[in-house]
Amino acid sequence: EGRPARYVEVHHQLMDAIGDCIPHDKPGSIDEVPCWLIGRERKRENAEVIARNIKATLLERGFDAIRCSIGIAPNKFLAKTASDMHKPNGLTVLEQDDLPHKLHALELRDFCGIGPSMERRLHRAGIRTAEQLCAAGRDRLRAAWGSVEGERYWLQLRGFELPERKS
Repeated sequence: EGRPARYVEVHHQLMDAIGDCIPHDKPGSIDEVPCWLIGRERKRENAEVIARNIKATLLERGFDAIRCSIGIAPNKFLAKTASDMHKPNGLTVLEQDDLPHKLHALELRDFCGIGPSMERRLHRAGIRTAEQLCAAGRDRLRAAWGSVEGERYWLQLRGFELPERKS
């Protein structure tokens, strides 16, 4: 039986635990919390310490049944991709120098925003692998997406942080 009030209570406890380690943005979903690293926090070793601290804090506060996969990357899109690379309970860092080669082993559907329909469109555009996706030019991705979203995708794959699109 569902217990929505309990889910909300636990969600707030989780957000508080993460917030005690690093300020965070609004949750993107029930299991996605973007955090922004600034200054020295952006150095890999410092970012990894913060990530391990989040994991330890969750355990200390009794969240031993919840696993936390963390992705650290130049932008939110790549951080989400990184967090999915080693589930559950992973910690994956993608630095600018890692791009795009560390993405090449992924499947197209491993990228946020590529579902069955978009995958078919990419296939029709001759893009069947992550390596081909990363190597494709802006114009080719714009054509595959059929809009400026393809150019936005091209930029995100290269580590640019883009403003959220207004609905």
